[in-house]
Amino acid sequence: MTGTGIFILLALGILLGKVSDEEEVAAFHSLDSLGDYPASENQFASDEEKDTVLHGIYYKFRDVLSNKHVLFVGIAEGAQVVADIRRAAEWSLAMSGRKFFRIFIVPAVEFKEPEDGAADDSLVAVQCAGQVGYLPVGNVHALSPAELEMLGCDVKELSKRYDLLIICRDQPLRVRELFFQQMVEFCDGSFLYFGAGRTSRRLLRFTAALARSSKRTVAVVLTGVKRFVPNGAR
Repeated sequence: MTGTGIFILLALGILLGKVSDEEEVAAFHSLDSLGDYPASENQFASDEEKDTVLHGIYYKFRDVLSNKHVLFVGIAEGAQVVADIRRAAEWSLAMSGRKFFRIFIVPAVEFKEPEDGAADDSLVAVQCAGQVGYLPVGNVHALSPAELEMLGCDVKELSKRYDLLIICRDQPLRVRELFFQQMVEFCDGSFLYFGAGRTSRRLLRFTAALARSSKRTVAVVLTGVKRFVPNGAR
């Protein structure tokens, strides 16, 4: 293979490959990297090491997102939510004494009104069930102007009762997805899960561009790291 061919392959790997490590995320100054997490808990040398890593993510989460009132939590293509990280973030909120409420964006065609749901005449579209709300929409990949306006009205009302509103969706985020752009611009900040070796660099660049253009805080944690080395050992 010629030198030109090798150069092209390397360039394609950089442009079209997958995010490999936390340093790639940290290289984008418009993003806040919260650290990384291994693919398996067996990669931790001890429970103490696991707690140290989780505490590191927790403190960065607190410092970067503690002053936000409307937070978007998203999962990039190829990533998975880590229950321990979610619990660490919720523990952070609980320790700060902040009351929070989750709003799930769900497809209207699949939505079934919760049996324990409670009608709230002060809300336009969000349907509540305990400390969770649901916003049924026609297309989870792009909210209509009317849906976005109704969400805004309900967020304004719920903000009178809660210190933090968390907006989330089960479907993974994709490159150039309108919903992704809408949420980054709509919310005070975003907390995103990326997958090592699974989330594309194109999505990483798109995310960094959204953060830069919107001037919003976008924090990323990289999960599923197979060659995991705790920060203290690097």
